[in-house]
Amino acid sequence: MSFGRVAWASALLVFGSVQVCGDKASAGDPPLKPGRDPGGVAVAVLADGFDYRLPEVAGVLARDGEGVAIAWDSIGRDPLPFLADGKGANAARAVTALGGVRVIAIRVDARDPASVGQGIAFAANTPARIVVVDLSDQELAAVGVLEAAAKKFTDLVFVASPARDAAGPDADGPQNFVRVARGASAVAAADAVAAVLGCGRGALAGGDGAQRGADFRKRFGGEAKPDAASCDPKRGSESGQQK
Repeated sequence: MSFGRVAWASALLVFGSVQVCGDKASAGDPPLKPGRDPGGVAVAVLADGFDYRLPEVAGVLARDGEGVAIAWDSIGRDPLPFLADGKGANAARAVTALGGVRVIAIRVDARDPASVGQGIAFAANTPARIVVVDLSDQELAAVGVLEAAAKKFTDLVFVASPARDAAGPDADGPQNFVRVARGASAVAAADAVAAVLGCGRGALAGGDGAQRGADFRKRFGGEAKPDAASCDPKRGSESGQQK
């Protein structure tokens, strides 16, 4: 299913007032137990679902003052973005691999512009100012959708790794939309965010999405990228709960 820009704009308008609190959880989803916020820069990850029963996923989720995860399921319309074999677990692992990042997990159906619109609108109402979007080979048209979203939500930086075009981080388009060449990794966008924010590097500089996008490109393209062997992944948590 391809996304039309008119349909996408309508979806953003419909879901522009999504609130962080959300509705009550669906009875069929496993509970997401309260926990401790891990600290670090908040990054929203949009994917087809997350198995938050896994300790390595539950442990990196952003939490509110009462320890409740800041999360959303745009399909079930509840705060439990669960899918047992969802790609979100791998994305969450990748984006937090070098520390310094906490995840706002958002489940979306990438084939449905209303679902993606709701997910992005939810992200805009959270502490996250970076949105990582999983793009499968079947949803390549979502690149145009994200460009439209970037123009609407100018305070956010969108990072995606489309399979086609192998577009690098300096591809044409809104300055707050960064396309990372996928290469051999299905979670290339998450890997890029980890390299840019991890190892205690802290939040992106700039007052709006375009400025932060420029800082992302500078860090990603012009500086040596850290890896797990060159830093302590736990170091990032010392930076606190940054946006």
